[in-house]
Amino acid sequence: MDEPLTENLNLSTGQLQGFEFKESFCLVVMTGPGKGTVHNLSYGQTTLGRSERTDLPVVGKGISRVHATLLVEDGKVTLVDNGSTNGVFVQGVRVKEKHLFPGDVFGLGPELKVRLESTDGGLHELIDEMYRSSKIDALTNLLNRRAFEERIDEEFSVTRRHGLLSCLAILDIDHFKSINDNYGHDGGDDVLREVARILQKEVRTGDLVGRWGGEEFVVYVRQSDIDGATKLLDRLRNIVGSTPVKVEGGNEVKVTFSAGVVSLENSNDWRKSLTQADEALYQSKERGRNCVTKVS
Repeated sequence: MDEPLTENLNLSTGQLQGFEFKESFCLVVMTGPGKGTVHNLSYGQTTLGRSERTDLPVVGKGISRVHATLLVEDGKVTLVDNGSTNGVFVQGVRVKEKHLFPGDVFGLGPELKVRLESTDGGLHELIDEMYRSSKIDALTNLLNRRAFEERIDEEFSVTRRHGLLSCLAILDIDHFKSINDNYGHDGGDDVLREVARILQKEVRTGDLVGRWGGEEFVVYVRQSDIDGATKLLDRLRNIVGSTPVKVEGGNEVKVTFSAGVVSLENSNDWRKSLTQADEALYQSKERGRNCVTKVS
C-alpha cells in the first residue's frame, strides 16, 4: 500500500520563510528523502536526478542520474521520462510523457513522490494541511501519538529543569470491543470522537490530550501533584460516564473509561513513567473498570 502523501511530515508555513514566490509553479517533496522540501520550478527546462549536474538534484531509491525533465512553457508543465531505469509515475501509472496540473503527484522510482503546485494557488493551504495531518489524529482531532510524544519531550524537559510538578495519565475506554460488535465500527468511531471532545473540553488550560492508539488516550497534567491529577481524571471519568453517546440509528451508548496516573516529580524518563501508568490502568481494569488508579 502506498504511503499516505501527507503523513508524518514535520513542516509548517514557517518553513516557507525565505522561499521566493517568483515562479508560477513549485514542487513539494511528499515522500522519500527531503520530505517537506519546496522548490521553485523555473520556466523552461528543469532536469531532475541524482547527478549534481541536474538542475534539481534529488535523492531516493532507484533514482537515475538524469531521471526526468520538467518543461514549463505557456503556463503548462510537461513531465518527461529520460529513459530512467525505474520509471516515472503519475498518480501511480508509469508514463513516458505527461502534462501535469497543480495538485498532480508524480513519482521517480519506487520511493520519491513529488507534488506540483501553483504558487499563485493553494501552496500555503497545502503546507498547512500537511502540517495538520502530521500532528492531528484525523478521527478525534486530538494530538496524534507522535505529536504528543514531541510535546511531552519539550514539557518534560522544562518540568525537570525548573522542578515543576506534573503528572501523566493513560486511559482506556471500557468494553470497547463490545461497542464495535454491537454498533459497528461507525458506532465505535462516534464513541471515540465524543470521548475525545469531552477530554479536550474539560481538561484545564495548558493540559495536553492525545490519542495514543485504538481506544487509548493520554493526558499530561501540568502543575499538579498526583492527588490533583487523580481528581481531574475522576472528574473526566464522571462526565464521560454521565454523557450517553448517540450513534447511528439513534441508539445511545453508555461509555466509561479506566485510567492510571503517575507523578513525574521524581521521574528521569517520562516513557518509563507512562509504563507505570499503564500498569495502574490494568489495575483499574482488574478492580472492575470505570475507576482511576494512581501510582503510589
